[in-house]
Amino acid sequence: MGDERQPSNPPVNWPGLYRWSMEYHDGTKPHGLSKEDRTFLQNAIKEAMSHQENPTKVFTSQLAILQRFIQGDTSLTPCNLLGALGIIQRLVDDHAEMARDFEKLGAIKVFLQLLSVCCSEAMAAHQDSSRLARGEGRGEIRQSHPDAANHMRRRTESEREEEKEEEEVVDSARGEKVVKMALSILSLVVANNPKVQEALYQENGLGLLMNILRESPPDSSLRVKALAALACQMRHHRPSEISFVNAGGLAVLVHAMQSHNIK
Repeated sequence: MGDERQPSNPPVNWPGLYRWSMEYHDGTKPHGLSKEDRTFLQNAIKEAMSHQENPTKVFTSQLAILQRFIQGDTSLTPCNLLGALGIIQRLVDDHAEMARDFEKLGAIKVFLQLLSVCCSEAMAAHQDSSRLARGEGRGEIRQSHPDAANHMRRRTESEREEEKEEEEVVDSARGEKVVKMALSILSLVVANNPKVQEALYQENGLGLLMNILRESPPDSSLRVKALAALACQMRHHRPSEISFVNAGGLAVLVHAMQSHNIK
């Protein structure tokens, strides 16, 4: 037999509630609700509200995952971080108040700390991928050996090291995705949001974004994301514009314009 488990939270029967209300109110004159009807309506509304997502509660729970990683929780993987960031991004897209409350909920500081922690891994992802693609570090023990058993043992050890190295490259690539997703979310929340722009500026976020832009590999999507976040931060925020220019930002832009990547 198939699994016929009923959902734990059945949807509210709004059409039925509407028909019930029309049955007891013809709309021609004010009509007070009886105690029984009032209780029914209150319970119906309470039931409906219990199924609504609390965006702030969900947001803070996902932010807590990022904080645990920053504090050194080794049980968390890049996949866990990507999942948390994906939910945060959806909440910011769906609920305008999430972008407005981003600083109030402590998310600016958490995101900047996350970028600081993950940025070095993101830079290493390109180097490791390039080295692995060239075959460097692979198969050093491939020549013939008079001792066949010893040769097979060494080959097995080499293959294990190779698999481990490939896993590390995958983790580094996911770390890069974490940085890019965090940058995308920051771009979204600081755009035309003076309070969040000021909060990021006060936390020296501008300097961090500039460092990511300088250190990211040329023609990489990581550099594009960092540049987009910088542009959103500086738009209509005069202190950020001045700090960017004073920190040599114009030279960075000239260098970026010389890239073959049209983005």
